Amino acid sequence: MKTQVSDSGNGVFFVAGMVDRERGRCYDPVSAKRTRRGENVMSNPWSERMRLAQEIVTKGYRLARAIQKSGVEARLKVNEGDHPSTITKGDIVVEKMMVEVIRACFPEDSILGEEGEAGDKVPEGICWVLDPVDGTGNYSRSIEPWAVSAAVFENGLPVVSVVALEGSTFATNANIDYVLRDGKPMAVDLGRKTTKKPLISYECFEWFEDGTDLIEEIWDSGLGSRQLSSSIGQSLMVATGQLDGFLHPGIALWDHAGIVLLAEKAGLKVSRWDGTPSFPHVWERATRDLAAYRKHEYIFDLCIAVPGVYDQLMEIVSGHAGWTETHDRFKRV
Repeated sequence: MKTQVSDSGNGVFFVAGMVDRERGRCYDPVSAKRTRRGENVMSNPWSERMRLAQEIVTKGYRLARAIQKSGVEARLKVNEGDHPSTITKGDIVVEKMMVEVIRACFPEDSILGEEGEAGDKVPEGICWVLDPVDGTGNYSRSIEPWAVSAAVFENGLPVVSVVALEGSTFATNANIDYVLRDGKPMAVDLGRKTTKKPLISYECFEWFEDGTDLIEEIWDSGLGSRQLSSSIGQSLMVATGQLDGFLHPGIALWDHAGIVLLAEKAGLKVSRWDGTPSFPHVWERATRDLAAYRKHEYIFDLCIAVPGVYDQLMEIVSGHAGWTETHDRFKRV
């Protein structure tokens, strides 16, 4: 059955071919007996959720793109110091669709969405984490990159990660050792050679009092640099070879959730700026009090890079580890 995104007439979108509204059940578009690279999907408990994540993320991206083409108006959502957050119709409509499909297919699972369409109930058991549009500023201006993501967590650790970026869908889960790009294993060149200097991107260094000094350290290290947007998009661009590293002093749970497992399965080096893993720390801090967390989202630093560049970046930023979790300017404590 062909999958289609439709408008129910009340502003809630659903995906035909995945949800039977009358029967209240979820169709599995792929037989449970089907295998990929010799993997029996029945032996991998995360295969079904990864397939559903691929469906809703891919359709969510197409839906967001259709809304973008009709004209997008961004409005202010959060204003914390010098880093306001914006929201668009695309964010809300895509998240509503994703929440509805997940609840129909896996009603026992918890859901956390950046825009709060699933509520703020403290998650129990298996939990989905959704970012309907990451890089809303870019999205609202029709600039790339921007991304749509869905992740699944168990016991504070990511077990499924799926991202749609620039028309492609990237997926992995905890029980496979590769990343799928549009359904096919993706080759990642970790020892990439280039005649140009390695290229990294970074965001929000202006948050630091000595942010200009950090940027100069990057330049002095011989690394090329860009300032883009969309933490998930930039992180995935490291895996695709468009970038060699990405730094951010403080991004939200939704951003970490969407990219960390994908980056690890692609063979990239991934950590907070103190060298420790993002999870379960980010999960535990964010879910401790979800209502309070939403008021102060951007609190966890992240470094993602190919092995040869990761050490260079950590030498530059390790002395600033955890800054956005504790600095009074953002009232993070």
